[in-house]
Amino acid sequence: MKKTILIITIIGLFLAGSIMAQQGKRSFKSFGRHHGMSKNQMHKQPYLGNSWDDILDNRKKLNLSDEQVEKIKNMKFEFSTGQVDRRADIAKAKIELRRLKADENASRESVMEAIDNLAIAKAELEKARYSYRMDYRSILTDEQFEKMKEFRKVRRNDNGLLGPKFKNRFERRGRSDI
Repeated sequence: MKKTILIITIIGLFLAGSIMAQQGKRSFKSFGRHHGMSKNQMHKQPYLGNSWDDILDNRKKLNLSDEQVEKIKNMKFEFSTGQVDRRADIAKAKIELRRLKADENASRESVMEAIDNLAIAKAELEKARYSYRMDYRSILTDEQFEKMKEFRKVRRNDNGLLGPKFKNRFERRGRSDI
């Protein structure tokens, strides 16, 4: 009986290994960004999203000057490095709040202060995002900004505001207004 179970287990492991080998080089890393697709493969048409990478990649379509490109690159660098600090501040504030909540001897005032510190850190992040958005608008001309909005509109119309999966669900239910 034990020999039979051992033989069945060995055969099962062998079959499982051969099945896994037939699937090729699939790893969990391939399940990012729509199962390993690149940014350009995900969209039917070239578009300009929120990312400065997209704007810089399509600088010819937007007719960006060299000066604008340089300003965008510098602004992106400063914003990105600042975001690292702001996210770290939020993470620290969350950890401190968690520590105080777990401490039975923590005063009510110290917990309230930690909550305020977390809210301030989150507000600083949002303020920086808004300032960044307004700064890039000031770099682009009105014509360039309108062109960028058109690219976004095309993208949203192709995929729906919520993405292709949600759009398909609504279409199957007879609603195409989404």
